[in-house]
Amino acid sequence: MPIPLAEAALAKRWLVGTHAGAVAPKHLEDYLDEFTFRHNRRKAKGV
Repeated sequence: MPIPLAEAALAKRWLVGTHAGAVAPKHLEDYLDEFTFRHNRRKAKGV
């Protein structure tokens, strides 16, 4: 699976799993910002 598709699949799974799919379109950008923050720091130590 190409990397952009894998990242999109991870984001979708995170939204559906964490927020039970109840994400309003007006808040979607905030949720994706949080996903990006967590994903980029998943291997950081001491954060």
